[in-house]
Amino acid sequence: MANKKIAIFCGGPSSEHEVSVLSSKNIYKFIDKSKYSVVFFYITKGLKCRFTDDLDDLEKNTESHLTFLDGLTKIKSENYFALLAGLHGEFVEDGKIQTILEYFKIPYLGSGPAASSLAMDKYRASLLVSTLKHVIIPRTFRVGKDTTIPKEFSPSLVVKPNTMGSSIGVSIVKSESEFRKAVEYIRKNYPSQEIIAQEYLEGAIEIQCGVLQKKDGNFVVLPPIEIIPKKNVFFDYDSKYLVGGATEITPPVSVSIKVADELSQLSINVHTLLGLRTYSRNDFLIHKKKIYFLEANTLPGMTATSLLPQEAKAIGISYTQLLDFLIENA
Repeated sequence: MANKKIAIFCGGPSSEHEVSVLSSKNIYKFIDKSKYSVVFFYITKGLKCRFTDDLDDLEKNTESHLTFLDGLTKIKSENYFALLAGLHGEFVEDGKIQTILEYFKIPYLGSGPAASSLAMDKYRASLLVSTLKHVIIPRTFRVGKDTTIPKEFSPSLVVKPNTMGSSIGVSIVKSESEFRKAVEYIRKNYPSQEIIAQEYLEGAIEIQCGVLQKKDGNFVVLPPIEIIPKKNVFFDYDSKYLVGGATEITPPVSVSIKVADELSQLSINVHTLLGLRTYSRNDFLIHKKKIYFLEANTLPGMTATSLLPQEAKAIGISYTQLLDFLIENA
């Protein structure tokens, strides 16, 4: 008999709703159902919810949707563990749903509200990470109302929303006019977002590295993974989620073993500094032999093409074993 009840949270009101559904279906496919009694807890963009164990039925039967409050009450009363690994973006990576779950005293996977909120804030998290040794933060400025580039910056910039994931809304610009267009795009489509711009490090090597933390505080060291986008010049939404969108190499081939080991340790240091728990993933660039930190991800993607499962597989941890690790060490 299954000895633990798992509710895979998926969907939600974020801009990454569709990716969340993909991640959640993948989790359901590989989770060990001899150990766990598993259901989906599907959340609509309008914060209605429903329970189902049908992979093809997540977004159907809208008449049977519960209020979010009623859904959480059922999770609490039936002693479900909230598996948040399938959720992405706003409402979860910013710590909002964790705050609600803690209020209801529902156990869940991943980092707490304060650490999640901090990590989601690229600008402020980077200021903190800049205090670590052996890592640099790309020169960054917050975009004001006047949408002008400060004199000390060149027009070659990466413009992005400050608290969104999956590279949504990110643009590489090379001129003042492109900069203004990128800013206006974010303001129009994501009006609540603070906008930041970073120096564009052309030709940089993209590296990401996951972290697995045990309950006792010790870590499983994961190898970094090198990203070579095929679709676009950087690791954007399509490169992340379309099959064949990028070449991903574990361990990386464009840096030395020493640098790869340093990146693994840096990821652990960032995870610890930001107060994260159980697992995370960090994004880096290597430019002119220097390591640049971009951002931390508190709930890394778990689709068929996601990076953390690939890194775990490289050290002999299968997808099913990875899920076991996350649940047992939450």
